Amino acid sequence: MRWEQRIRYGSISDVGFRRGNNEDAYTVHVCAEPDTWQRRGHVFMVADGMGGHAVGELASKMAVDTLPQSFLKHGNPRIAESLRESIVETNRTIFRRGEQNSGLERMGTTCSVLVLSAEGAIVGHVGDSRVYRVRNNRIDQLSFDHSLHWELARSGRMSLGDLDGADGKNIITRCLGPKFDVDVDIEGPFTICDGDCYVLCSDGLTNHVKDEEIGIIARELPPDDACRLLVNLANLRGGSDNTTVLVVDVGNTPDDEAVQPSAAHEVHGRHAWPRLLAAWGISATFVVGGLLVVQQRLTVGFTVLILSLIAAAGSLARWWRSGARRGSEDVEASNLPHRSARFRLDHEFVAAIATMVTEFAQTARTKGLTVREAELRKHRSRARAALERADLSDATRLYAKSIDVLMDTVHEYRRRRNRQQRWGRSVTQSRGERG
Repeated sequence: MRWEQRIRYGSISDVGFRRGNNEDAYTVHVCAEPDTWQRRGHVFMVADGMGGHAVGELASKMAVDTLPQSFLKHGNPRIAESLRESIVETNRTIFRRGEQNSGLERMGTTCSVLVLSAEGAIVGHVGDSRVYRVRNNRIDQLSFDHSLHWELARSGRMSLGDLDGADGKNIITRCLGPKFDVDVDIEGPFTICDGDCYVLCSDGLTNHVKDEEIGIIARELPPDDACRLLVNLANLRGGSDNTTVLVVDVGNTPDDEAVQPSAAHEVHGRHAWPRLLAAWGISATFVVGGLLVVQQRLTVGFTVLILSLIAAAGSLARWWRSGARRGSEDVEASNLPHRSARFRLDHEFVAAIATMVTEFAQTARTKGLTVREAELRKHRSRARAALERADLSDATRLYAKSIDVLMDTVHEYRRRRNRQQRWGRSVTQSRGERG
């Protein structure tokens, strides 16, 4: 990745429909100076706290406040090692805070960090919040869920295909805070391509929205719009947990900027000249041997030819072994996603979103909610027109706006109901005090 590549991102953290407080947190640090970016890169992070009430909320807030500062100030020039050490330090900070107060014991939080740097995309991860990469028509999960079922799948006692439908899949096996030490997964560096999109999210999203849907929405919509639609879908399908989503788009490399060779290319380039000189030397020796044979100096000529052939065979063997070793190292060093899914924006997907809008609107009217009908009609009409001209991307965007309108109605209703409930409690308390 180059410093000149533009980064666009969107972010939302939502309490959901069944929780009283939001234990999720996130942070973003986009470098303002090329020197800082070259040393550390852009940082994106999601944390999902646990422990109940304000305990999980405190843990996740401590994580997003502590980790980026530690990482950005870390003295180790190696990004991956600095990220790992910063996560370990953050874990110990949260652990010590829990030790100081009996009410905070065992508080914890997940931690998923994405760094976009000159070295590539690097992921630091503990827990079951996720980091995805969306590229073309594929979504790759770059992080490994530290949950009971993912660990069972890794041991071969369960298949990855059974994970999403399994009960108890949110029983996590690792998080920051409960223990002084923690195992940290570092993934990458992954090559960053023009147009790549990254999604960081808590399990409030992945409990209700499929990977393929995440891929379509993240690819087709601008980051802010994608975040809103993803959270709205999670809430419409139950909203059983807090939901936090970050969507990050990577822009194109400027046309006038030449791509710098990687370290691996530079190493291979340094070895190219000696190999070329050796090849020339062997070729020249073979030619000399041939000339000696032509001149009837058979003994010397055949000896030189045989020696040149032996040298050529030895060079080929060394080249083959080094190539095989590099190939093996490349495979070992390559960072494959933990799972991937192909997706395609088609009429079926758009029709499902349109049906959701229709049913949502009918339910809102049935419950007597005040819907902004004119705005809703405008978006739905334009969406249908986009479908007629086969512009599925624009139709998705407009149906997403329709859902925004309806969801605003729901949120306003919930705010009004909460105010009434608080007002009712206040009146009851006042009467009790007077009595």
